[in-house]
Amino acid sequence: MAREHKANLVSDFAQRLNKKSAIFFDYHGIGVADFAEIKQQCHKHGSAIQVLKNTLIKRALDKNNLTVDDNVLKGMTATVLAAEESFGVSGKVLVVAEKAKQVVIKGGIYEDKSISADDVRHYATLPTKEELYGMLVGALEGVFNNLVVVLAQVKEAKAEGTTATASTEETKTSISDDNKPASSSQATQEVAPKPEPAEINAEDNKSKEDAKSSKS
Repeated sequence: MAREHKANLVSDFAQRLNKKSAIFFDYHGIGVADFAEIKQQCHKHGSAIQVLKNTLIKRALDKNNLTVDDNVLKGMTATVLAAEESFGVSGKVLVVAEKAKQVVIKGGIYEDKSISADDVRHYATLPTKEELYGMLVGALEGVFNNLVVVLAQVKEAKAEGTTATASTEETKTSISDDNKPASSSQATQEVAPKPEPAEINAEDNKSKEDAKSSKS
């Protein structure tokens, strides 16, 4: 009965491990409340924690043609089973617990390959899908806002250009009017009429008579 139970545990664990990533950590010395908090945090992000003997973990790995370093399956081992998108988040939970000296990260499985404890810590520093989405949205909002500002500046520049053009045209029109020649009627009024020849002769005769009178 015990053998059958172990076989069922291995089969169930192997099935859950299939197409999932895993993080192995040593939970020796952690309190029940702290361990429960880690499980809750991982569960919130779609991961699950399972505790099995190292020999059973090894058999489950063999069923999936997976291998890990021998040092990983020593001591007390708990396994975080996580989907690829929640691997980094689960790693962050364990990194926080490790800094609090509650657990020790041993290593893991990621994309069907064995990774070290340092690799797990590195993945934990990467932004999650939600964080990347937030960064993308923020970047797009920044681009949109800049575009709005640029379009407003272009519109304002066009408006100023139209006003300047109208002012220039008015100035040109005024200068053109000042340089136009006077009309024929204006020229006639401004130029004095020439005396007629008869008027000139009469003035000459009068002058001669005046001269004779003065001699007499």
